Amino acid sequence: MPISPTARRRRLGIELRRLREREQLTLLQVAQRMKCSDAKISRIEAGKHSTRTRDVLALLDIYQVADERTREVLATLAKQSTQRGWWVTYGGAIPDWFEVYVGLESEATEIRTVETHLVPGLLQTEAYAAGLIRATQPLAPAEELTRQVELRLARQRRLYEHDPMRLRVVLGEAVLRCRVGDATIMREQLGHLALLAERSNVELRVVRFNSPAYTAFGRPFAILGFPEPTDPGLVYTEHRTGALYIDEPAQIASFALAFDHLVAAALSRKESARLLRETAAFWT
Repeated sequence: MPISPTARRRRLGIELRRLREREQLTLLQVAQRMKCSDAKISRIEAGKHSTRTRDVLALLDIYQVADERTREVLATLAKQSTQRGWWVTYGGAIPDWFEVYVGLESEATEIRTVETHLVPGLLQTEAYAAGLIRATQPLAPAEELTRQVELRLARQRRLYEHDPMRLRVVLGEAVLRCRVGDATIMREQLGHLALLAERSNVELRVVRFNSPAYTAFGRPFAILGFPEPTDPGLVYTEHRTGALYIDEPAQIASFALAFDHLVAAALSRKESARLLRETAAFWT
């Protein structure tokens, strides 16, 4: 799967912020030299929008970057950030606020995710995904629902590539009990999870209801890690109509600590797989 323009914009923003901080310049100081608002510089560094090559080159001049290789790489990132991602073929099946996540997910090398009631999208069967989308969007046209299911399945290809994404998942036991669709769908979904748990790139653990750590779940979240050593990653959490992206290192570390605590309280991988199979038999 090709690198997403979303990820390119984010990579570019990280590098430009690093160069600005190296020169000990504030956003306002850079904006004054660029004759633009500091909000524009902030948006460029956040990777929220595509950036014109001439703006990138102007910033590199301000940051006294003379190395031609560095200038060429960052200018190329700026050009490529205007391209459209592979997911645009799914039309209106993806809301604007989630499109950013899909782009970042497509380049992440590791995702650590916590779910309280529902199976994560990367692990859903086609039937489970269709049942969940239909239940949450009862008024959506059938064609749109189909595209959303297809998009969800397309995202899962990252788990099966030659160099697959590493996925670490902590599920609350409620995920195994929360009904989506009929009993057949639930039985197949839990069986699918048990099989995925056997993959070397997937770590799946369940926290039982009676664990003291269960009350610490809070809202579901995902921590995305990227291949560049200097990239701190980010945390993604969503609500019904939008999402929150957290990229402050201290906050990311707090979520990582919460994830580690839940892993420590969860069943082992082998015990979790056994519970999945046992619960699948319950759905008859």
